[in-house]
Amino acid sequence: MRWGNLFSNNHFWFYNKEIYPEQFENPFTTEDINLQDEILKYDIIIILSTDANLPHLGWGFIENGYKVFY
Repeated sequence: MRWGNLFSNNHFWFYNKEIYPEQFENPFTTEDINLQDEILKYDIIIILSTDANLPHLGWGFIENGYKVFY
């Protein structure tokens, strides 16, 4: 298995403010997207944090996603 192809369409969300496409060029902001449409594009969403940032886990993404669907 080639691990580089495990997640074929990935974007890096920087503190739930900026979104970097796969090439890490031309980022755009989370305000520029429809969150519900973006979430529905994916089977898996991984939220990664270090210990120091656990109190801020998701930086609003979890709460915003909940509001969109409920």
